[in-house]
Amino acid sequence: SAAAKSIFSKPETPTLLWREKAFDVMVSDQWTSGIFDRVHIHTDPLGLPVSATVFDFKTDFGTAENLAARYEGQMEAYRRAAAALLGLP
Repeated sequence: SAAAKSIFSKPETPTLLWREKAFDVMVSDQWTSGIFDRVHIHTDPLGLPVSATVFDFKTDFGTAENLAARYEGQMEAYRRAAAALLGLP
């Protein structure tokens, strides 16, 4: 699909890539553990993170909206974890 091609194509801007990266981090007094499936870390010309996009692949069935609702809590925890690990707001 066009969406998958976009995710798996090399970005035109400087980007670091995490694949299957395990993490443990304390965010807002809450311990979070998990494994990022894929994170694109967008960097400035010096290689410092300026933003990140977290991708989490699911194999269960449902519409995009149903899956988004079902995993909203996990994705929020992963966004916060990535931000904490990368020093992003």
